[in-house]
This record gives sequence, structure tokens and C-alpha cells, in this order.
Amino acid sequence: MGDARSKIAIILLLCLILKADAAVMVDSIAGVKTGDWIKLEYSLLNGTYNLEPPEMRIDWIRIEILNVSGSMITVRSTRHLAGGQEQNWTDTSDIAHANSTSGGEVILANSKVGDPIGLGVNITGETTGTYAGAIRTIVYMSYWQHSHGYTWYWDKETGILVEILSMFPHFNSTIKATETNIWTGLWQPIAGRREMLIIVIVVGAAVTALALTFRKRKPREEIPPS
Repeated sequence: MGDARSKIAIILLLCLILKADAAVMVDSIAGVKTGDWIKLEYSLLNGTYNLEPPEMRIDWIRIEILNVSGSMITVRSTRHLAGGQEQNWTDTSDIAHANSTSGGEVILANSKVGDPIGLGVNITGETTGTYAGAIRTIVYMSYWQHSHGYTWYWDKETGILVEILSMFPHFNSTIKATETNIWTGLWQPIAGRREMLIIVIVVGAAVTALALTFRKRKPREEIPPS
């Protein structure tokens, strides 16, 4: 009887592992969920800002995830200008589509060098950096347009935009993630959400199996004769 119960418990836990693994694999297409948000703030790195009137310079951008359905992402972006004005827009796009016309706020989770991210652009590199108080692994792409260049950075695990570096003839600037509800703490987890879920389930299975084994081996207490 004890052997049968042990086998049933282990089989159920294995089924749970496979189910959870499949669920997280589907979710890994989009590394963000509804309600996630991130704020990026402007900073002048060097030189003198000499483009449009100073009050039209971007002060900060807030990206909020309104809906996630597979690879379809709806994003609301708020752009706050130095003069106090705010501009809002909402965009829905399929981030898994090679010709996606999204604004670049979100790309596929766990993108790697060479992967397309829409509009004929590919990921060109991977590195680490500190964003919104945590050390994160990031992927990026760079391009030049006439006399100025841009480098866009995304968090690898979630695909959320974390920085845009702008390089102009007379100045360089960046808009970089300073706040978010997606991650906390200084260090990025060693394992991603998928790996952590599998680890927790496997440890739970091992503990359950050991508990059942010890229970089976525990000698029965003899009742002394009355």
C-alpha cells in the first residue's frame, strides 16, 4: 500500500512539472504581464542640448503593459516633456512577428544576438547593466541615421525597454530605466522564472518522496497487552 501511494505521489508531481514547464514555455514568448510598468528618465551625458526648444525635450517616459495575449502586447506610453506637457499613446502589436511595427517598448523575452525585432532590425549584442536598481542582462541594437546614432537596450529576461542612448554631433544623451515594478533588489536572479519554478517543483517532489519513504520505514508502535 505504501509503495503504491509513493508511486502515485511521484507520478502526480512529474505531471505537475511537465504542465508547469509547458505553461512557462508559452509565457516565455512575452516576458511581461498585464500591470507591469517601467519609467525611463532623461540624462544629458555630455555637450549642449541644441535641438528643439528646451521645453520640448523629453523628461521621462513611462511604459505600462495593458494586456498580454500570447505574443500580442498592448502598451500605453506616456511621454513627459521638460515644459510640463504630457503625450500619451497606446499601441498593440505582435512582438513575435519579424515585421512588427511596434514602437520598440517590448520585444520577445530571451532574445539573443541575431534575432529580428521588427522593421528589419536585429539584436546586435548582449551585456549587463544596472537598471532601476538591479543588475540585469540586456540585449541591444544600434543604428545610424544621417549624422546621429542610437542604441536601444532591452532587458533580456522580460523584453522590456530599459534605455535609449542618443549620439548627436554636439551632445550625447540617454533615457534610462530608473523605476519599475517588474523586478526588485540589486542582483538579477541566477535562474529565470521558468528555471526557478522547475527547481521549486523538483525540490517539492524530492521532499515528498523522502517523507513517504521514511513513513514507510517507520516501525509500528506495539501496543502492550492489557
